[in-house]
Amino acid sequence: MELTDTRLGKTLVYDVGNSYKQWMVWNNKASRKFFCPEPQINLVNAPNVNLPADDIGLFGLAPGDIWEATSRLYLKG
Repeated sequence: MELTDTRLGKTLVYDVGNSYKQWMVWNNKASRKFFCPEPQINLVNAPNVNLPADDIGLFGLAPGDIWEATSRLYLKG
């Protein structure tokens, strides 16, 4: 996700790599003061979507398996 302040010429980058395929954007009551980009690994309600698991980001973990990812925030410009 990139958010650019055109007045300042700065861009905030939210780099979550390739593990997250979906994004949810939340903004309480359509406030002009903020928004919240939330990376997600799967579609909302993924288990009930009739598409292949790879397309909706659904996967299982066996007992003892670990899933992890890294993200970072940085400025450019």
